[in-house]
This record gives sequence, structure tokens and C-alpha cells, in this order.
Amino acid sequence: MVANSTINITEAYDSLSQACFILWPTDKKKHKDYTKNDGFQSLMDKTETEDFINQRHDKYYKIWNNIKTKIDKLMFDLNLSATNGIFNFVSSKLNNTDNADSINKDIQLPFKEIPTGLIFSGINPDDKRMYKQIVSKIKTVPTNHVAVLESKDCINLKNTMKIIIEQLMETNLNEENENIIDATEFYKKSKIKKSNKAPNYDPYILLGWYKHLEGVSKINNNTTSPVVIEDETKEKENNNNDNNNNSTNQSKAKHKLILFIEDFECFDVLLLQDLISIFSGYSEELPIILLIGIATSLETFHQSLPISSLSLLQIEKFKLLQSYECINEIIQKVFIETIDDFKLGVKPYQYLLDNFNFLNLSVDSFIRGLKFSVMYHFYSNPLSILSSIDPTSSEMDRIFSSLTKRHLDEAKVLTFPSFKFYINSIKSTSPKLVYELLTDDKVLKDSIREGLINLHNYHIKFRVGFECLLELQKLYQSPLFKKSKRALYLLSLQESLYDSAHVQLLIKRSKVITYPIIKKFLETIKLNIEKDEFAKKLLENFVTILNDILLKFEKFDENGNEIKEEEKKERIKKRGKQIKTEEVETKVKKEEIDDDNSYNDTLYKREKVDSSKENKLKNVEEEKINDAIIINENGKRPQKTIYDNVLLSYSNSNGTSTTQRETNISKRLRAEELRGYETMVDEVNQFINKFFKDTLRCYKEFPYYEIIYYTESSKLKKSFSAQPRSVIHTALNYPNHYLNCDCCSDNDNIIESSLHDTCIAYKLYLECGKLINLYDWFVAFGNILKDKIDKSKKKEKEQNKRIKQKQKQEAEEIAKSKEKEIKKKDDIIVLDSDNEIENVILINENKEKGKFEEHHSSDEDNEEKEEEEEEFNEKEIQARFIRAISELQYFGFIKSTNRKVDHVVKLTWGSD
Repeated sequence: MVANSTINITEAYDSLSQACFILWPTDKKKHKDYTKNDGFQSLMDKTETEDFINQRHDKYYKIWNNIKTKIDKLMFDLNLSATNGIFNFVSSKLNNTDNADSINKDIQLPFKEIPTGLIFSGINPDDKRMYKQIVSKIKTVPTNHVAVLESKDCINLKNTMKIIIEQLMETNLNEENENIIDATEFYKKSKIKKSNKAPNYDPYILLGWYKHLEGVSKINNNTTSPVVIEDETKEKENNNNDNNNNSTNQSKAKHKLILFIEDFECFDVLLLQDLISIFSGYSEELPIILLIGIATSLETFHQSLPISSLSLLQIEKFKLLQSYECINEIIQKVFIETIDDFKLGVKPYQYLLDNFNFLNLSVDSFIRGLKFSVMYHFYSNPLSILSSIDPTSSEMDRIFSSLTKRHLDEAKVLTFPSFKFYINSIKSTSPKLVYELLTDDKVLKDSIREGLINLHNYHIKFRVGFECLLELQKLYQSPLFKKSKRALYLLSLQESLYDSAHVQLLIKRSKVITYPIIKKFLETIKLNIEKDEFAKKLLENFVTILNDILLKFEKFDENGNEIKEEEKKERIKKRGKQIKTEEVETKVKKEEIDDDNSYNDTLYKREKVDSSKENKLKNVEEEKINDAIIINENGKRPQKTIYDNVLLSYSNSNGTSTTQRETNISKRLRAEELRGYETMVDEVNQFINKFFKDTLRCYKEFPYYEIIYYTESSKLKKSFSAQPRSVIHTALNYPNHYLNCDCCSDNDNIIESSLHDTCIAYKLYLECGKLINLYDWFVAFGNILKDKIDKSKKKEKEQNKRIKQKQKQEAEEIAKSKEKEIKKKDDIIVLDSDNEIENVILINENKEKGKFEEHHSSDEDNEEKEEEEEEFNEKEIQARFIRAISELQYFGFIKSTNRKVDHVVKLTWGSD
């Protein structure tokens, strides 16, 4: 019986014992409203309209899909070279094996090596993403059949062989399938006894299936080969494309069986040895290729496998990108190169980066945290509708016109840190503007828009400056002057990247860099600025200064020396003479070969002598610089840093030593002696300094940055970092939070006996010091439990009394009824003699004595029982105390000590 929607709930439940029923939902509208926008609710005290909620919802999906596509494309491109190398390795191996065997029959080995590719992925939890990319690339060729093996599935040899056969044949051997090839023909050739069906782990099944595939492919090639050749000739004449060659190669190529072992370190070594030995025996009939993923190194591979199995492998090595390289490229692509999209603030970015560096090294976990931060930014911020839009576009005008007064009030609250900083910086110079910002909505709208435009321009400049900073790092050979992209971006979020010690040191050391290197660096700065039209407009001043500097550089030669007019004329004359001598030498070469050889020998000797002299002079100069006394202007000897020793080679190559003691007169004399590029060192350094100061600023300097930047990290920590300590503390100190019971209270000062044993022990633990006496702890624990036991005893006694009283009442009623019956009989019975009466009286007296003795013995038994119960209760308390302490030890709150045997050390909550 099916109940209709009009039936009441009580009537529906009445039919429970009779038949089945359905309860239809009553409030469908509420359910739809809740799931309409994937949980995006109305903000600003539920005054936000559905239009704004839909805008936030749509922008979240738009921005996240954009970020996800960028990351996926980038990850694919980063590993493209490695995947192409593996694909070429697979496609090049085991081709035309019959011809090779016929040519090299004399050199043929007694065994055939299996081509194996070792893929070094490093410590990368996301290696499965890369392995899927490799497998999908290999499967683009229809003649490649891949079986992926994982250590958790490969328990023994039979199971692994079954998995290999099923994946290569793409069938399930447990089910009856007509496509499975019968292997009885191969059993006839072998010495094994013939059976109706081969077992599902037998390699003869694989061999029969492969022979069947080869036969089918030969038939198809014979029928389709002329058509393919005609198509090839037509398309070669018209387009000259390479795709046709690939198609014909795929049609003519043999079928290949590829085994991919993903996790070599977890795989059973003995099982791998058996697989190698089995497939090496079938290598003449089955074209098998091994691909093995290794996380550690080549030494572990050689140490785990014996020589007997290594000799059967023909090894080639491939290396995938490490996870830290991938995260650097993701940060540059998502946060630096993009301008108007979502950005992370300091705290959430630092949290995600710390998780990556110190916990998991996982790119996927970083992406999940990034997705959560994007979602929560659009979920909780009503002003997020202003992000990811060009502030100068018409769309921004439409959104600003639709903003309500409540949005502007929320802008003051949500952007309170930057808004407060902005007002405090203005109030002394323009107090009228401060008043208008706090009172007038139009002025506030204009200031928000202006702030977004400034942020937009800042992002363009920062992208150029960051790229130039990376180029400046490349000029130094030492790793002390190099930091990763993720670390540099963290510095830029914490403070102005220009003010950081790392960038200041790079700028100062740019004076020591040689002329040709600094010239290339300035040219790269110009190229990076001219890439983007907006950057070129914003950095026009720097472009003009750069052009002036590069024009001055034209006066210098390759070594940075000035080119004089006389030298120019001499060089032109020398070039003309060289051209004439070259023409004469070409004519005379054929006639005077011997003379030329002797002349070349003399030149070679002269060059040797000149080079030895130059080396000696260089060594002398180095010794002079090393022996020089380094003194500051104050007359004190400074301490040498690591950076000074690293960059000593640059100072030697430049030929100037700025660390020698100088007076004012010596400075003037040295300025007169400076020549060539040495005169422009300070000018170039000033330009680099100003350029980085303007481009590498911090986002916190701009007001209303909270509209674009997600700055909260508390939600990320709660969602992605486990907090067992706080959870255990709340569970043990406040069990009512999880149990929802009435017997437990939230008062910290009271330890109730109704609590769990571990909760009682934990509350006593919080009251103790660093060293806890176990006996005192046990006594306090027992006193609390005794109250509980006494209460339970009282309840039991009261219940027993009630039961006894009821039993007595029932017994008295029964006895009264019996007495009444006996009296009735006594009235009828007539006693014959007095002896019978006396006997009845004696019997009654004996009965009363027996009752008294029974009551006395029962009291003694009760006392003994109470003593036994007290002994039992003490043992029970001791057992419960030991269990509670063992649980606290398991959680890591206490540990035993060698100082005192009956004491325990406290490990948390004020143990220091």
C-alpha cells in the first residue's frame, strides 16, 4: 500500500505493521533554495540580492576554471619532454627484430635483453598524475598495449600474471568470454600435459592472443597497403606533411606489450626477479618492454636486484621534473603573470608553502588549498564581484553603478586594515578628503575604483620587475645569491621586495659585474618592458634612461674600453690589410705548403710563450689582491663575508679593487684615472636601484587590496591541517561536547564521578606539575570513583529494600490467607487429648527459634559480603586507573622516568 502526499504522518505510521509506505517531502522550495547556488548564501545580514549572489557564484567558477586550465596545461608542458623521450624509446625498441637477427647471427647472445626504461620521479606524491600522462601518450599508438602494475595489487606471481594478461587483453578472465584465445595448440608443442583450458595466469594465453593479433594485422596490411601508398603520394605532392608517414609506420609497426611498474620501492623484489626471468624466456616470441618508476636513485635499483636479473635488462634512464620545480612554475603562472585574477595574501600563501616544504611536497595538496581559498574568498566577501575585471572597462562601470550603500559600508569593514592605513596617511595633508571618504558614498566609490586601478598598474610593474630580478640572479654563479621563485614571492608579500636584504645585496654587487654581462642584463630589461604595451606606458621614464645608457655603451668596445678615432682608423686599415693578405695566401697555399707548416709551428711556439707570460701576470695580480689590507673609511678592518669571497673573481676581472683604503685626494685621483665603463658604474647602479624600487613594491601599500587578495588563514588551517591536540583536549575535558549527555557539565572546577575514567584521570592530570606521583593520582582517582560506587550501592540497596518490602507484603498476605484457612479447620477439628495441644505448642516454639537463628546468620553473611565487595571495588578501581593511564600514555601525555620509579613525566600543558 502506497500512501499519498495528502496523508498525514500519523496515519502513514499507523500502517507500518500492515504494509510499506512512502512519506513525500513537504517543503520542496526550501531544499531548492539551499542548493541553488552551491551553498552561496546571502551576506550583509541577508540583505544581499540574488543577482549579487549569482555574480559571486559565476565568478568563482569562472576564475577557478581559468586557474585550473592554466595549471593543467603547465603541468602537461613541463613533463612534455620526458613523455616524448619515453614515447620515442617505446616506439624505437623492438622494431624489425627479424632483420636484425638475420644480420647479426654471429654476434647473437644466448639470452635476449628486455628493453627497460627507468623513470626517476624523485620524492613526489603526485607521480601518478605524470604516469597517467605517459600512459595516455603511449596508448595514442593503437599497437601499444599497456599494463600498469601497483604493489598493492601484486601479491604473488599468479595474481600479477593474471593482472598483466587481463590488462593487456582488456578482458576479465574470471568471466566466460569468447574473445579469449584457446592455448591448447601451444600446450601440444610443450611438454606440459594437455588440458581443456589453460589457467588464467598462464603466459601461453598471452602468447596465443599475441599470435592471433599478428595474424589479423598482417591480413589488414595486405588488404589496405596499396590504398595507403596512393594516399601518401597524393598528400606528399600537395602538402608534404609528416602525418602520413606516422600513419603508415603505425600500420606497419608490430604490436608491443608494455609493463609499467609505478612504485618500484614498494614492489616485491623476488616477484620482480621472477617476472624478469619469465619474460626474458618469452622475449623472442613476445615483444615486451618494461617501464619502472623509481623515487630514490639508481643505486637502490642495482642493490635490490641481483646481477642475474640485471644482465637481462637493456636499461635507459629518464628523469621527470621535481615537485618544487613544478610549484615554482605554478606560482609564476598563476600569481605573477596574471594581473586581474585572484591573489593570495601573506598568511594563506605562507601556510600553503609551509605545508608543501615541510609536510608533503605535494602539488595536488597545494592546488586543493588554492581552490579552497578561491572558494571561500567568493563565498564570504560581498565585494569579490569587483575582482578579476579590468578597472578601466565598461563592465566595471556597470558593477559600480549597481552597488548599494550596504556594499560601501562593508567596504569600510572588510578593507579595514588598508582603509585605516590610507586614512592615517592622508589625514595630516588632506583632512577634507578623509571627511568625504567617511561621509560621502560617491567619493568612496571613486577612491575604491582608483585603488583598483593602482593595484592593476602595480601588478603590471611587478611582473616586469620580478622577471628582471630573476635575470639578475642568473648573473651570479654562487647559489648564495639565488632564491627560488616561491621564496621570492613570499618575500614580496611580507614586505617590499626591494627593501629585503637579498635584493639589496644583489643591487650592491651589480657594480662588480663585468661590462659585457651588465650590457646584456640592461638589454633584457628593455625587452621585458617592451613586451607589454601597458608596461611600456607605465615605465616610459626608465625606457628613456635605458636608451641613453645603451647609447653611451656604443662608445665602448667588447671589454668596456673607450674607442678613440685614431684607433678606429687603425682598425679599418688593419682589416683592409688582413683581407689583402688572405687573398694572397689563398693563391700561394698550393705552392708553399711546407713553408706554411713551418711558419705555423713557430707561431704556435710564440703563442705558447705569450700565454705563459699572461698566466704569470694574472697570478701575480691575484696574490697582490689577496695580500692587500682591507680597511674601511673609519680606519677599522671589516669582517669578510661569504659574499665577498664568492664575488672576488668579478672584482679581479674588472681590474678595480674598491676595498682598498682611500682618502679624498686618492678618490679624486682615481676618478681621473677611470676610463671606459668604469665611469658609468655608478650611473648604471643608480638606474637598477630606482627601477627595482618602483617595480618591486608590496601590495599592502595600496588601499582596498582585500577586494582581490584573500588574507585569512584560519579557515585553511581548520580545513587542511589536523589538530589532534585540541580535539583530544575538548573530548577529555568537555565530553559533553561530543556525547551530548545531561550527566556531564562544562564546569572545569568540578570533577564529577559520572565522567569517563580517562576524563577523570585527564582532569586530575591538568592539576599536577611536571612530575606526577602515581600513588597520589590513584588515591584522588579512587576517591572520585568511590562516590560513584557509593551512589550506585545506595541505589542498589534502595531497590533491594523495595523488592524485599514487596516480597514481605506478598508473603504476609499469603500467610494471612493460610492462617484463615487453618482457623476454619481448627474450628472443625476436635482435639482428643491435651498431649496433642502440647505438641503443637512445642512445634510452634521450635519454628520461632529457627526463624531467629536464620535471621542472625543472614546478618553475618551480609557483613561478609560487604567486606568482599569492598575488596572487589578496590581491585576494580585499580584496574580502571591502569586503563585510564595507559590511554593517556598512548595519546602522548605522559611517559615513565628513571629519576623516580613511582613517578611519571608530564609531556604537555605546562611541562616546561
